[in-house]
Amino acid sequence: MKVRARRLFAFGKAIVALDAAAADDSGDASGAAGPGSRRARQEDDLLAGLLDAPGLAARTSGVVLPAAAWADGGRPRQVRDAGMLAGARADVGSESILADGQAQVSSGLDGLAARLGRLRERGAGFAVWHMTAIAALEQDALHALTVNSQSSARFAYVCQDMALVPVIRLWMRPIGALEPLSREAILAAALISVGGHLEDLGVDLAGVVLGMEPELGNDADPLSAGPLAALPRTLGGVLLAARPHRPATDALAKVRSVHPPWPVTCCLDVKPGVDRAARVRAASIGPAAPVGPIGPVAPVGPVAPVGPVAPVGPVGPAASGGPAPVRAAPVGLALAAVPVTRR
Repeated sequence: MKVRARRLFAFGKAIVALDAAAADDSGDASGAAGPGSRRARQEDDLLAGLLDAPGLAARTSGVVLPAAAWADGGRPRQVRDAGMLAGARADVGSESILADGQAQVSSGLDGLAARLGRLRERGAGFAVWHMTAIAALEQDALHALTVNSQSSARFAYVCQDMALVPVIRLWMRPIGALEPLSREAILAAALISVGGHLEDLGVDLAGVVLGMEPELGNDADPLSAGPLAALPRTLGGVLLAARPHRPATDALAKVRSVHPPWPVTCCLDVKPGVDRAARVRAASIGPAAPVGPIGPVAPVGPVAPVGPVAPVGPVGPAASGGPAPVRAAPVGLALAAVPVTRR
């Protein structure tokens, strides 16, 4: 388990999460979007394009697969054969602990062991639990934080019992406008709460990974004054959230520059669009230019269009006048911007 946790951070590689949809609470690892659904086909196209991207394994240590990909062991096996760990989301979404629908907490503890057991049999090496921290200075938010921390710790406990690496991803859900210092304080409180409950259950912190949005503060040393100062030094690793268009390179560089006691990298969240795998590959490769230690990426030939796609913003210049910007996330470009370190 500790070896797998170290593999997730080998050489500073990134983790890619394909589709952040929750698992299915029915106990079926294939999720709410069945293998034959339109969404499942889109996810599979995106995954196929990702697996075909040149140099993927050189910059990626693990892939969080969509729920439908776990219907059989085919896709997880491909990920493992490419030298990466296959992961799955374990929670089933969120629910409110109040009648007014506020104070959302993560769900999925019922049947968790059986669900994780099926995922492990199909090749999972790690599992992800999404925990939402309400960014508000209210009593209800504090109660929700306690419940969420307890649930996250129970998830980690079950994961380690099954030799899976638990990855707890903490999301800040703002309620109204908050000053940056308030957001940092709430994130620090959430990290302390999670760490405390992990220790209460006797979870081995060296095998636990915590993920969060990079709220690092304005101080030169994020380990002495920012929220990361609340993390135990024995933690297995830290993931900084990143979007496909803007990897958390600045945050990564800032944290790595102060030599943290635990390994740190970023997680790229990619959601499927309406694009075919070929369009995804074309968008992900970008120009034939050096991208760091692994050298230049070779361009691909022109790709035939598959119909109009509404752009959501620029994805960088395309090689040789390639296709127009598409909704697919430029996975290759994002990974190319992640600095690879040899630890």
